[in-house]
Amino acid sequence: AAAAAAGATAASAAVLRWNAGGGSTGGGFAGDTPPGVSVVGGWSFNSGRAIAGTDLDGLYQSHRAGTFRYTVAAKPGTYEVRLHLAETWAPNYRRGARRMSFAAGDGATVSARANGVDVFARAGAGGKATDVVLYRVVVRGSRKLVVQCQSVEENCMISGVTVSTRSAGAGFLGGVGGGGGGGPPKGSNGGFDHRAHAVPGPKGYNALDFNGDGKER
Repeated sequence: AAAAAAGATAASAAVLRWNAGGGSTGGGFAGDTPPGVSVVGGWSFNSGRAIAGTDLDGLYQSHRAGTFRYTVAAKPGTYEVRLHLAETWAPNYRRGARRMSFAAGDGATVSARANGVDVFARAGAGGKATDVVLYRVVVRGSRKLVVQCQSVEENCMISGVTVSTRSAGAGFLGGVGGGGGGGPPKGSNGGFDHRAHAVPGPKGYNALDFNGDGKER
């Protein structure tokens, strides 16, 4: 019964997807900043490169780069934020060339974070799709979900964002978001899912769980 209930929750999750820095594309991704979503900072560009590990080349070829912040109009509740990434600049086809940090919360409190993400190292190659997941983002009374992308080494660069509801009452304001579950869209390299999880401690340290088994790597 518990397993059935969990399956029903996943199937009924509301999902909002957009192509960061690009127009609408396959996999149900809307163009950058669909209704209910705003962005401050950064710039957009398209690499035009073929992308391995996915059939959603149109998503992973486009990017928003720099230091920037997305804000989603959202009801109080818990959400999962999946960031779609690919290193497409050939001079950065090496470990440590580009590192970035992500933080998500409700504008007042950060509830999930991934620090020092190296996209080339995560994917194992340049021009290859990978994802980072912040799987417990909490929105309280602010009625907004904020995703901050911060440059560490070179410019922060992402290709897309998927936000999924993960609790009763959570949802998107302004009529945005549809059903379809909260997993990766077909062809989005779901086998290379890198999750971020909070670790208790006075400094709010967060670790990276690279394969979803709950263990830090």
